[in-house]
Amino acid sequence: MFWDTIAGVYDIFEDVYNGKVNKELCQEVAELISADDDVLECACGTGMLTVCVAPQCKSIVATDFSKKMLERASKSAAGMETPDLNSPTSWIWSTLTAVLTK
Repeated sequence: MFWDTIAGVYDIFEDVYNGKVNKELCQEVAELISADDDVLECACGTGMLTVCVAPQCKSIVATDFSKKMLERASKSAAGMETPDLNSPTSWIWSTLTAVLTK
C-alpha cells in the first residue's frame, strides 16, 4: 500500500511543504471541538489533527487504511494520555477496515 510505504517520511514532507498551513489548520479545528465531544477522525494519517483535537474532546477514534500511518500516529501521541477508564480522553487507534467490518 502506498501510504504504508511513505508513512516513515510523511511528516517530514508535510512539515517542509505545508508546515505553516498545517499549524493553522490544527488550531482552527481544535477551537471547534468542545470538552463533551466524541470525535471520529477518518484518514488520520500520522495523527497531525488527532494530537491537536484530543486534548479538547471527551474521546477520539482515529482511523486510517494504513497500519503504518496509524503506528506513526500512535508515536505522535506517545506523551499524551492513553486509553484508561478514568482518563478524560480515551484513545482508540483502528484501521478503517476493522471499523467497517465490525
